[in-house]
Amino acid sequence: MRKFFKIFFIVLLVIFAGLYFAGVWVFNQYTLANTYINNKDFSFVKKDQIKDQYEEKMKKLQVTVQGRHDLKDVFKAQDIGYYEELRGKVDLGQNPWAWPILFFSHKDYKLESKLIYNAQVLDQRIASSPFMTDPTATDPKDAYVTYKQGKGFVIEPEVQGSKVAPEKLKHEVLKALKNEKSKLDLNKENVYHDPKVTKDSPYLKNQLASLAKISSINVVYDFEDRKEELNGEKLLALYTDDGQGNLNPDPEKVKAYVADLAKKYDTYRGTRTFYATGGQAVIVQGGIYGWRTNQAKTGEELLKLLNEGQSKTLKPVYSQEAMSRTQNDIGSNYVEIDLTRQHMWVYKNAQLMVDTPIVTGNPSKGNATPTGVGRVWSKERDRYLTGDNYKSYVHYWIPYTWVGVGIHDSSWRSNYGGKIYQSGGSHGCVNTPPKNMPKVYENIDYGTPVVVYKS
Repeated sequence: MRKFFKIFFIVLLVIFAGLYFAGVWVFNQYTLANTYINNKDFSFVKKDQIKDQYEEKMKKLQVTVQGRHDLKDVFKAQDIGYYEELRGKVDLGQNPWAWPILFFSHKDYKLESKLIYNAQVLDQRIASSPFMTDPTATDPKDAYVTYKQGKGFVIEPEVQGSKVAPEKLKHEVLKALKNEKSKLDLNKENVYHDPKVTKDSPYLKNQLASLAKISSINVVYDFEDRKEELNGEKLLALYTDDGQGNLNPDPEKVKAYVADLAKKYDTYRGTRTFYATGGQAVIVQGGIYGWRTNQAKTGEELLKLLNEGQSKTLKPVYSQEAMSRTQNDIGSNYVEIDLTRQHMWVYKNAQLMVDTPIVTGNPSKGNATPTGVGRVWSKERDRYLTGDNYKSYVHYWIPYTWVGVGIHDSSWRSNYGGKIYQSGGSHGCVNTPPKNMPKVYENIDYGTPVVVYKS
């Protein structure tokens, strides 16, 4: 029995020795199992053929590319002259004598290589692929804030496009071939022209919050028989984006809005259609009467209101006011002077209080009474009116321009009306019969408009 085990052991030793040396001989010429070169399986490859097989293996690669709208294409390495060349002498340094120990272990070698392909052919291949020639391909659309009836301002989500960036597609195809990937899903790669702004954008969220606040604001300027509402797009135009989506009132835009408001509604030194006594409509231009907006203070008030996000009905801040805020700002208390008819009428509460002939400025001497709508800014009794060559005492003095023109009694005259003014007129003032002047004085208040025209 001992002899049998001895013989068995010797035979077993001879078999193992034979297997070992056979392995030494084989792995002296071939690579070991689990041999990887640049992540590519090169197990049991003849060592002197590694370089050639490496290149040939790459030439046989192909990748199926799947994109949006069910588009598909196959890129073959051989069509674009693609392969990877190992640089220098290939020596893995595998010890065949240690093959039993190394056989089952994973062996990964990083060797220097050079990627070779025909760039011009690849560019042409990319350009002719269905991903680039698809006539139904669409551009992406950025998310944006919009207004929807019944919902208010909302964020409209972005829309994914189906247009491929050629350079990105080229990069992904080369990457897939290099990594021996047989499939490439463009939906998972960054190759499409994607929207730059998404619905999760902090910018859009800030903008949405700002627009929701602005949409709740309604500022109304009350002009008695007219109203100017500031809301919606007109209001939004007064805001400026801070670059982060926050909309803030812009002082310069508010200033411009108030200037437009004043231009539209101010009547100071304006042009008016006036219905003269007798029914004739006349155009009267200029004069110091009318509404005049204090634009600086009105702008400050509006800017404060917008910063606080408040709605309010208000009136502009005025530096000068008139008798009425209606479109006919002259109202029912006024003085009417017709230079052609040389006549003056005084109305109070729409009732005619004084009806008198007058004598106005002498046009032949350059002293014509100016037309326009003046404003009574003072009332004085018993004073002297002086000029370069005159000094006249009057019992009543009512100036209505800034250049010394006014209404006064004229005791030195005995006749009024007609064409007296053309040769014997005043220095510009409205000479009134002394007997009528007390009633004129009584029925004219500070701020009363004085309408002077030629019929």
